[in-house]
Amino acid sequence: MIAFNMTSFLNKLKTLYGIIAVLFSFSCYGQSDQEVQQVNQYLNAKDDYRYDVIPHFYTKDSTQGFQYFSHRWLRGVVIYSDNQMMANSDTLHIDNSRYYNFDKYNNKLVSSQNGKNVLYLPNDAISKFILVDSERVYIFKKVPEISKSQYLQPMVENENGYSLYKHTITKYKRADYQNIGYGETGKKYDEYVDSYEYYILFPGRKDFKKLSLNTASVKKIFKDNSATVDEFFQQNQGEINEEMLYNLILFLNNKAGY
Repeated sequence: MIAFNMTSFLNKLKTLYGIIAVLFSFSCYGQSDQEVQQVNQYLNAKDDYRYDVIPHFYTKDSTQGFQYFSHRWLRGVVIYSDNQMMANSDTLHIDNSRYYNFDKYNNKLVSSQNGKNVLYLPNDAISKFILVDSERVYIFKKVPEISKSQYLQPMVENENGYSLYKHTITKYKRADYQNIGYGETGKKYDEYVDSYEYYILFPGRKDFKKLSLNTASVKKIFKDNSATVDEFFQQNQGEINEEMLYNLILFLNNKAGY
């Protein structure tokens, strides 16, 4: 009798353990599935938030800066490489049949008769051109001793002394705006940005050097004339700009008798 009851009890206990195990496994599975759903919801919520605060598209503002030298067409004169016009004459014969402008970005002279049909003139065929804006005259020329392709603006030209030239470099920068949720970076507009280089052509017109608008650069280039340069700076205080550089070259040429 006792053995029979013990066996029955053990069988019932095994059955109970089995039921508990099954219930426990279902409970664990349900909890795991719920946690997975919660994680997915969290990640999806983060994705939705991200797309809300970082737009893929935005309204681009108008382009800043300018690709061309002037905002309007100008009268001018073109001197071709095989043309000796004005070589022995100071007379400025303005071409009234066409309009001109200078594409700084592409280093190209452009021309038009009606302001609509634009013609890019061949770079290698032109040695010099002049643009006339009301009473102001702008000269662009190739200086073979410095560059055979880039157009430079002469600021001071002296056949025997120092000459000073300016080179305008125009670069195109695309809009790089970003909204990163906690702040904004970049610009919403494309931009043409000008920078300038200055070249000194030494007496004899064989050597040249590029300089920057600072005292150290100027003194280094004119170290052979340090006394004259120091004299100039004693009379002219302040930061070096285009006007001061222009006056310095005139001062050096005058002191040397050029």
